[in-house]
Amino acid sequence: MPIKNGALLALVVSFSTSATTLMQNMPAITLQNMAGQEDGTLLKTVPLSAQAARVLNETQLSIATDAGMWDSSRSIFKTTVPGIGFSLCDNDNNRCISSLSDWIPGESLSLRLYKIGNLHGGRYAIPSLSIYGKTHPLLRINPPALIVNTTLCGVTTQRIKVTFPSFTLNKNGENLPSVGFKIPVICLNPDDYGKVDLQFTYHGDLIDSNTLPTQLGNIGIQIEDDHNMPVVFNTVLSQSSPSFTYRARLITVPGETAHYGRFSADATVLITLR
Repeated sequence: MPIKNGALLALVVSFSTSATTLMQNMPAITLQNMAGQEDGTLLKTVPLSAQAARVLNETQLSIATDAGMWDSSRSIFKTTVPGIGFSLCDNDNNRCISSLSDWIPGESLSLRLYKIGNLHGGRYAIPSLSIYGKTHPLLRINPPALIVNTTLCGVTTQRIKVTFPSFTLNKNGENLPSVGFKIPVICLNPDDYGKVDLQFTYHGDLIDSNTLPTQLGNIGIQIEDDHNMPVVFNTVLSQSSPSFTYRARLITVPGETAHYGRFSADATVLITLR
């Protein structure tokens, strides 16, 4: 009788160990939906724990999820959240898990969230998913609860480069070149374009409130609106150009010695919605 009890106990312990699946819970996160973001844009990367990496100790892994695939080349799956997709890849985003995917045991893992369609503001929950080895689940993931904020207006590029042509400075300092450029503002609602405020800022000493310095002491840069009026730096424009089109114009600085050479200047445009 004692032997039978011992055998029964051994079976129970063995079964309990093999059925254990690590649960990975993830904290809630906030996603910012910017106007102009293309589908496929990476919104957030959330690394999984080192313990999660250790349990992925097989050379082939698969994801068990009811969601379909959105982009097989990047292993991005759909979710039940409108406009949100996810992938599970190593921290360098070189090796991803989908179905019977080759894996290096113990490799670190990150959950990546992508924009895959129109996003809507609100609070959402992504259903849990499991990562399987050849025969059983190794890891169960409870993705983070999502708070999606929708920004009505944004810009389609983070840097605008304005290049002046070569020029010769005459005695009067006249006929210096100017170059037009556009602030690439895009709004989800066309009526919001009229509510956009712009502010050109410069972190340094200006020649005057309208003029940026350059490396050549006798050359400055002004930015003019579509009424040919120079903007005032570090001040919200009382009336932004409705087309967001501006012109960078070179000027000579009175009283400075003429120099020649290359020059550049950097300014920042702050965009706010009234």
